[in-house]
Amino acid sequence: MAGKKATTTIAPGDFALSVGYPEREHSRGWKFVPLSDIAELATGHTPSRKKPEYWEGDIPWMAVGDARKVDGKVITETKEYTNQLGIDNSAAVLLPKDTVCLSRTASIGYSILLGKPMATSQGFVNWICSSIIKPRFLQCLFLAERRFLYSISEGTAHTTIYFPEVKAFHVALPTLAEQERIVAKLDTLFAGLERTKQRMERIPQLLKNFRQAVLTQAVTGNGLFTTLGNLDIEIKTGPFGSALHKSDYIKGGTPVINPSHIINGKIVPNDDISITDLKLQELESWLLQDNDIVLGRRGEMGRAALYLEKQGKMLCGTGSLILRPKNGVSEEFLTLYLRSQFCINFLESNSVGSTMINLNQKIIKSLPFPDLTYNEQVDAIQNVSYFFSKADAIEKQYEALKQKIDVLPQAILAKAFKGELVEQNPLDEPASVLLEKIQELKGGSKKGKKSNSKMNLAAEPKEKYGK
Repeated sequence: MAGKKATTTIAPGDFALSVGYPEREHSRGWKFVPLSDIAELATGHTPSRKKPEYWEGDIPWMAVGDARKVDGKVITETKEYTNQLGIDNSAAVLLPKDTVCLSRTASIGYSILLGKPMATSQGFVNWICSSIIKPRFLQCLFLAERRFLYSISEGTAHTTIYFPEVKAFHVALPTLAEQERIVAKLDTLFAGLERTKQRMERIPQLLKNFRQAVLTQAVTGNGLFTTLGNLDIEIKTGPFGSALHKSDYIKGGTPVINPSHIINGKIVPNDDISITDLKLQELESWLLQDNDIVLGRRGEMGRAALYLEKQGKMLCGTGSLILRPKNGVSEEFLTLYLRSQFCINFLESNSVGSTMINLNQKIIKSLPFPDLTYNEQVDAIQNVSYFFSKADAIEKQYEALKQKIDVLPQAILAKAFKGELVEQNPLDEPASVLLEKIQELKGGSKKGKKSNSKMNLAAEPKEKYGK
């Protein structure tokens, strides 16, 4: 390939990849060889955007955005397509199936295997493997060495692995039979992990459904209802919009609680949505009191939380309202009830407004409320608390397991390229035979240097390599 020569700098990777020939030997005796001796390096390019006739063809053209979605996998479809005219009039090349593509700019280290012939952008370096190295083996090696690949990139806002380093890549190569065993083991383990992840993805929704079922069962009680309007509850709508504008908000004042600040039954203030002490004096009648319930009355229904004085001074916002039980109603029970699906369904079906659903005091007062004694409400709270604690424990176990599973692929890759994932087979051909094959391949490629194919003559993109 034309362009700058391979760097003479030596930078050993973590497992089985290196820039230059590393001083250390691989722990399992794999032989470090120049990657360019066993795979052909090809670049990517972008046909001119000023020529619409170069696009909308039938040749897939992979950009880094496409690679992000299929990192470590096989790609068969891309967002954009070029055509033969675009290929012929640019430095882009039509790469064969099973080419290993490595992203080298901005997002470093995406490793993609082509599932069909396609072209790529200049954000990739592409390796067309010979019969001596399995494409999937090389792809997984790049995945294992992602930290190292990022370490040899340069730049701050826009990092790049430059071609002098790419051309100096060396890989520690086991026999073809061992490569096949490693790839087969990796694919089996990764397939199992994928199935586990898919099953685990259902857990958060299952827990959410469980909590909601427990909540609805507890708060609907014996099926007898009255309405909030018949209970001793003060209901106070937040200040009118004319009383509180966006221009009144400052950073670091008294927090204003709008519906977006009520999350999963808790008040989560935003320091940027607060008001001065002077403005607070105007609106002090909307200051929250201990054990007030704040309910979002706009947008998503069911956002309710119990305010406690120890949380510090807070003001009810225009999109919220305050419910202040007096006698016979447990504040905690009412908060749970307002978050139940039973209550959410009622509020959604009775709300007003077209662009954004809204609640007024008339709707709130007409809300059915379980006809339970105060002690029965307390019992319901205890039941909910018990089952919620069980759900919380399962959720913690899920999060811990998820964290382990998220890092497991990299641990498996590390083990694979240390040579510890599969046993070596004494019946495999010796390393000397492998090296002979590489020398034969290298000699044959030198004889074929005069080929006129675009693949062999492809120039590097016209860019500043920095070295």
